[in-house]
Amino acid sequence: MATSSGAMESHLAGTPKSVLSFVSFVKEPSLAAKLQVPLAAIAERICAQLEALSLQLLHTSTSRDFCRLRETVFPAYRNLSFALGNTILAKLDTAEHAALIEESLTRMKEEFESDGRSYFGDGEYREVLFSLSTLKSACRLIPQLLGGSSTDDSRDIELSRRFVVAALWSHMHLDCLKQAAQQTRSISQEVLQELLEGSRDAVRAYAVAREAVELHETYASRYSEPLQVPWDEEDKALSQF
Repeated sequence: MATSSGAMESHLAGTPKSVLSFVSFVKEPSLAAKLQVPLAAIAERICAQLEALSLQLLHTSTSRDFCRLRETVFPAYRNLSFALGNTILAKLDTAEHAALIEESLTRMKEEFESDGRSYFGDGEYREVLFSLSTLKSACRLIPQLLGGSSTDDSRDIELSRRFVVAALWSHMHLDCLKQAAQQTRSISQEVLQELLEGSRDAVRAYAVAREAVELHETYASRYSEPLQVPWDEEDKALSQF
């Protein structure tokens, strides 16, 4: 059976070449105040479908069944995420979209802190929070990547695709974990391990994003002022991971 990362890699071919501006992790509470009707209603329906897809995976009881179902669920999850991003960008600009993504991931972390502490074991709980914090750090780099040019367009496109697939892969597994905790749903240990392993692809997303930033910085150092990407404490901690 393929590992989570190996399974994720198989979905690169189905990912559009230019996707960074369309990816979205925004969920319902962040949308109503930002989007006008009917866009908000459309976005909320897409969010409901994303959660329904995640819930399907929680109905499996074995690792084998989970991985088989994931192969059909993830392409739909990815495409709905693109649809959600496009819906948001019909009203907001990319900077506002990026701010919504960060707000949504912050809210997800708060939900995990509220519901997950009693549901997960201590080690699992810490692992979930680490993956979520890593994903948030990776997504914080999106505006810098959208706003610059690189020295190698083909490599830039490839990194963009890899970032989106890894980030969505991680987010889908975190979605599942969040719903399991909120519903106090009993899941088998082997399915839980698949979910934790899948969420860890946030680390891959962060590594790819940092590589893309460096590609843009190389271009900027040749032709303009250097691209400034400030590191916070989370970034410094992740650089030592």
